[in-house]
Amino acid sequence: MDNQDYLNQIAAKPTPNSKRFFSPFIIKIIIAAVAALALIITLGGVMSSINNHTTALYQSFYLRLHNLSSDTGPIATFSRYIKSSELRALAGTLKSSLNASSQNFTSVLAEMEISTTEINPDAAASDAAVIAEYTQTLQDARLNGLLDRTFANSTTLQISLLLAIGSEILERNPTDNARVVVDQIMSGLEILHTRFANYNNNSS
Repeated sequence: MDNQDYLNQIAAKPTPNSKRFFSPFIIKIIIAAVAALALIITLGGVMSSINNHTTALYQSFYLRLHNLSSDTGPIATFSRYIKSSELRALAGTLKSSLNASSQNFTSVLAEMEISTTEINPDAAASDAAVIAEYTQTLQDARLNGLLDRTFANSTTLQISLLLAIGSEILERNPTDNARVVVDQIMSGLEILHTRFANYNNNSS
């Protein structure tokens, strides 16, 4: 073997200390890192979505309590035209209860740093639609001389909707204080729901 062949043979052999940068081990680490990053981004998006939904849920409950108890809301507006003294008194009790509940729940939102002024658009739109439909139903009933019966039925439904929102809040493991306040609100609403249901049954 001449000198040139010997030199070519040496050049063809990798040195024992040579290492490839992208070894199978390094590639596995890179893949795992990319997968972990994708998982973190996905979980972040899911958690953000959950938090947004929870905020909208709390704000929906607040809006419904606030709008139903308002002095310019449908209950105050139409209860003055109710003929039945029993139903009119029941409407007054409901309005007072909703007003107290609204104030108590507002303190919960303040504690949780959930805004009552910067309302989630979905929550605002949903509540506006419900209140508008309720108001229109009562207005039509008044014009047609059917306000008492319609007020009793429609208001029973509004209490049911409030109870449904409150139940969903309780299912989401709220803070201890929030649970206490919502439980108290729910207890009062359940009593009023029963009273309205009894009125409906007795007047039908």
